[in-house]
Amino acid sequence: MQKSSGAPSSRSRYVGVSWDKSKSAWEVRLTDLQTKRSRRIGRYVSEKDAARAYDCAVVRARGAGALRNFPGEAISELPVTVGEERKQRSSSRFIGVSWNKAMSAWVVQLTDPQTKRKRGIGFYASEEDAARAYDCAAVQARGPGVKRNFPGEVISEMPVAVGEERRVERKQGSSSRYIGVYWHKSNSVWLVQLWDPQAKRVRHIGSYASEEDAARAYDCAAVQVHGPGAKRNFPADEAAATSKPPVSQRS
Repeated sequence: MQKSSGAPSSRSRYVGVSWDKSKSAWEVRLTDLQTKRSRRIGRYVSEKDAARAYDCAVVRARGAGALRNFPGEAISELPVTVGEERKQRSSSRFIGVSWNKAMSAWVVQLTDPQTKRKRGIGFYASEEDAARAYDCAAVQARGPGVKRNFPGEVISEMPVAVGEERRVERKQGSSSRYIGVYWHKSNSVWLVQLWDPQAKRVRHIGSYASEEDAARAYDCAAVQVHGPGAKRNFPADEAAATSKPPVSQRS
């Protein structure tokens, strides 16, 4: 049931809803018929969500015949409150990944099985890169049988973290359109690097005059280290991936 549209701005046109200026949200309150006290149901971004939340609460408290804002609508689940919405935004659908508001990036954390403490893996611009970084770290720490975000994928190189990405750009000038390939400005060559999961470090593969040669060199190294299922720059070129890599330049 809607109230008069001439109501003050701090009030809502819906029953049980009012604007909370301090929280910048629509607050829902319901009077308990036994105690005669008003109890808060929640705060909502949308005025209509707040009105529907009131309807859900009043039907639960007083039955199907209670006065509602949307009497023609079927009562479904309670709308998500402001606090719950913020919590959902900060979490990820992937294991070990959460949103860090201060860094404006996805943070990856892994619980160490020995110390039982969480350790930071890194910050990532992409939620999926963060999920793959968790998978790499989890396999290194707990073995191939660990629960992962992408269990069907072959673990290849660790995705580049936000800080590392910036460092690489400053150090090497620019990145390539190919996986594992970077431009080295001072030497005017394309560098190839590959994450080694056993050594737990980035391996230098070589330096190349041609960006495409560098990409093929990465493919050869990736297959040698990670097997035929490794993510490659030229997945259709099976022969090139298993043949000798292009000759690296001497720097």
